[in-house]
Formats: sequence, structure tokens, C-alpha cells
Amino acid sequence: MPVFALIADDKIHSFGFAKMPRVTYRNSTEELVETSSPAHLSNAYFDMAELIMGTLRDEGLGLKSRVTFVDALAQDVSERELITSNLLILNSPKPTFYPAYLEQKLGQKYYADYDTSQPLAGTKRYIAKQPLECKLTSNAKDNKNVAGQMELCPVGKHFSGKVVFHNLKPVELGALLWSLQLEEGACHQLGHGKPMGAGAITLTASLTCCQANSDHVDANVEQLVALFITHMEAEHPTKQWRHSPQLNYLLALSTLEKNSDVNTCYMSIDDKEFQQAKNQYAKLEPFKGLSRNEPLGMDKLENTVSLAFGAGRLSQLVEKKK
Repeated sequence: MPVFALIADDKIHSFGFAKMPRVTYRNSTEELVETSSPAHLSNAYFDMAELIMGTLRDEGLGLKSRVTFVDALAQDVSERELITSNLLILNSPKPTFYPAYLEQKLGQKYYADYDTSQPLAGTKRYIAKQPLECKLTSNAKDNKNVAGQMELCPVGKHFSGKVVFHNLKPVELGALLWSLQLEEGACHQLGHGKPMGAGAITLTASLTCCQANSDHVDANVEQLVALFITHMEAEHPTKQWRHSPQLNYLLALSTLEKNSDVNTCYMSIDDKEFQQAKNQYAKLEPFKGLSRNEPLGMDKLENTVSLAFGAGRLSQLVEKKK
């Protein structure tokens, strides 16, 4: 059996059974997250989402969630109303097509790949868009052996569930409420049918039981959400958190009614669309003209560890230097 080897600096770099073996890149997508900020992967930082929802970390640095989600039950749906989808082939996104995963400079006649320190183009999220048909357009073609079907709920149905929280600060409760409701017209996406347009939902939150540690608590949803937004605007380096690239993209991708004209079809391997894109040095265009670039000066900010790090029960895990 022939074995092919790649030689680099008079040493065997890699070998395999193919004449053109697939060689792993120098960096993974996780490692390239650090090009934006080392704080993303540092154990010395806890963001607000980790503090509220908990996080798994080694060396005892994990945090328990202070929020519990209970299953939402259908209020006006019967089993007879469920719709069986067409045959579908569903898979999770793979980061193999680096021209779309990495931020590429417009106009340049080459691509940055995973061997460089080019930052990622963003986070993965499906575009909320009305499906072309209620049973979802089949993409199985001749591959019916690996296709499956889903049971779909009709449009306009309602579900009800509980979210139980404990020991949240008012600004954290506001963050939880904002994350559930987002903004008017924005949808969350649930289930395996997200790539086909299914699973778009809107959430409305209400506080039914809120017992404060102190004598005074404001259980008004709108005021708690406003408190969270005010906090984020004050803490954001540009003082414009709501208009940051991350928020602009999140809400634009989530606004179902405004994405009917967006082409969400997959690129075809059979029609060699990936190869054609590479030959033309095609780049991932900004969505609806929204910039993905951070405001000027954001890349020069100094990362400072939270003043709360090493306090409380975690203090025993941190070596303190005099």
C-alpha cells in the first residue's frame, strides 16, 4: 500500500495513504477566537452570560447556573394538527470553507486561511426566514437513505413555560428578560429545522413571583430591561452597545419579516459553486450592508480582570501574589 509523505525542513511533516492527503491547519477556529481578544478563552474572565447561566471549567472554576428552564407546553395545539415534513437531510455547519469563516479583506486576490492569525468573521446563526412551503422544501434528492422527517407545528400556535431564577441582581434579571424577548420583530430559532426556516418563535415574558432579598424590588419587566440596556450602554467602550456590530447583526438576522428577499440556499457541491467562489476570490458580503468591523480603537483596549475575580468561594482556587 503506497504511503505519501510531506517533507518540511528535512523532516516528515505529515503522511497518509492519499497522494494529496488532507493536512490539518495550524490553528483551529477556537484558537482564532483569541485573535479578537485573549479574554474569550481565559479562565480569569467571566462574562455576564457565564455568571447567570453557569459555565464548565477545569480546576474547580466552574459556576452553577442560577436559572432553570422548564419545558414549554402547547396551549392550543392538538396532535392531529402537526405537519409531517418532506424528506430532509440536516447537518451541522462545518468550518471547512474558510473563505466564509474568516474575515477576508475585500479586493485582495488571495484568501487568508487557518494558518494565519486572521480573526473569525463572526458567530454562526441561521437567518430567520419564512419557509417556502409548510412541509419544508426537500433537499434529499437521491440520498433518501440518510434523510429524515420532522413533525412541525402550525404557524401561530402558543406554548407556555416557566423560567425559575434565584439570587439574580436586577441588572442580571433585566439581561435575562431582554435575551428572552429580544426586540420587536426579532425571533429565536429552535429545533433541527432551523436551516429550512422552521422553528422561528417570539417570546413574551412576565414576572409572576419575585421575592427580593431587600425590602424593595421593582418587578416591572420594562423597567428591568431598560436598566440592563442602560448598564450595557455605560459599560460598552463606545457607549453605543445597542448599535455595536454584534447587536446589529443579531437583530437583523432575527427579524423574520425583513428577510424574505434573502437567498438562504446552500452552495452546491455538485454544481462546483464552492470551487467557483474560490476561483473568483469571492468574499462574504456584509449582511444588508451592515459592517462587521469594530469601531476604531476597540482593538487597542486593555483587558482588565474583573475586580470580583478571586473573591468569594473561588478565592481558594486563586494564587494571590503579594
